[in-house]
Amino acid sequence: MLIDNQGNEYLQERSAGIVVCRLVSGKREYLVLRYIPGHWDFAKGKLDPGETNEQAAHRELFEETGLYSQVFDGFLHKLSYVYRNPDRRMVSKTVVFYVGFLKGDDAVTLSHEHIEFSWLPFAQACKKLTHLNARKLLEEADAFLESRQESEQKA
Repeated sequence: MLIDNQGNEYLQERSAGIVVCRLVSGKREYLVLRYIPGHWDFAKGKLDPGETNEQAAHRELFEETGLYSQVFDGFLHKLSYVYRNPDRRMVSKTVVFYVGFLKGDDAVTLSHEHIEFSWLPFAQACKKLTHLNARKLLEEADAFLESRQESEQKA
C-alpha cells in the first residue's frame, strides 16, 4: 500500500513485458496486440511471486502469444501510471519493458485477453498503438535496435 501526501491510498502493482520484433526481408516488424477493451499495446503482465522482471516478461509473452523471444542486453524501459481498478481502488503501476527478437516460429496464438494482433513496421506500429507511453516505448526500442544494427555493421 502506498499513501500520497494528501492521504490517498494506492495499491502497488508491478508488471513486465517485451517489445518483440522479427525481420522480414531485412526490415524490423513489431508485434502489437489488441486487448479486449479495444486498446493496442505490447505483451505484458503482473509478476508472479518470486519472479524477476525478465522471467515475468518472457512468461507473459508466451502466455499471451505463444511466442518466445531473445531479450537484448542494454535495453530496459520503465513506465509508471495510476489507474482505477474494477473495485474502484486506485492503483500505482510500474511496468518494466525489454526489447527482444523473435525466437522460433512467428505463429501467434492469442490468449483470452486479446482479440487481434499485427506484425507491423515501426511507423505503422506507432500509429496503431493507443497510448502515448507505448509509442514512446516503441520509439526508444526502435532507436536502440537501430544503433545496435549500425554497431554490428561497423564491426
